[in-house]
Amino acid sequence: MRQIKVENSVVTVLAAVKGLVSDSERVLNAVESVSPDVIAVAISKEELAALKEMEPTDEIELNDIEIVYAAMLEKFGEVATPSPYLVSALNAAVSHDIPILPIDMNDEVYTESYCRNVKTMEMLKESRRAKGLLRKKNKFDFSSPEAFAISWDLMVNKKGFRELETERETHMASVIKALSRTYSNILAVIEVERADAVVSLLSEKSCAECQELSDVIEIKNEMKETV
Repeated sequence: MRQIKVENSVVTVLAAVKGLVSDSERVLNAVESVSPDVIAVAISKEELAALKEMEPTDEIELNDIEIVYAAMLEKFGEVATPSPYLVSALNAAVSHDIPILPIDMNDEVYTESYCRNVKTMEMLKESRRAKGLLRKKNKFDFSSPEAFAISWDLMVNKKGFRELETERETHMASVIKALSRTYSNILAVIEVERADAVVSLLSEKSCAECQELSDVIEIKNEMKETV
């Protein structure tokens, strides 16, 4: 975990691996040690609402690339969907009566960013990439689950998809900046692939783009997404 001073708030960033069951315990430990007054999670408000409504027996259908990711991640332990660290964050928020808020793009903003950055040819290539990723298995870093997740991200998210992820990082940093004006002790749970960039943005003394976004972002609806 890393701590950053943002505005008048202390932000603790926990980088988690999507799908890895063992990371759920890390979230619980973080909540106990940090005692945050809000938990910020790197999902959209729509995803958070869906997570709250999910039953234990509900299944999430994975696309071909997600299936390959899960199969490779199993090298490090049990894998599940939805991401266990998100379920753990929600459960901890409920049991400790802590607000839990989404910091990722909502569906509308994400769609706009996707259409702006990802070209038609990239979309077509994306749909055929699963088998190719299996053939490139030896190019991934399996030294740790975190290293694998980051190497996977570098391999999968090229060109327009990389720009899309960069915009997600800027958006998440801007929402955290906005939250820091209301909350003094924030625990931000972010997928490991995006965590370093978000921390870097939050650590910069002058991030004009983040500041501009945090000034205009519509946070009111997201701040209503409490447990």
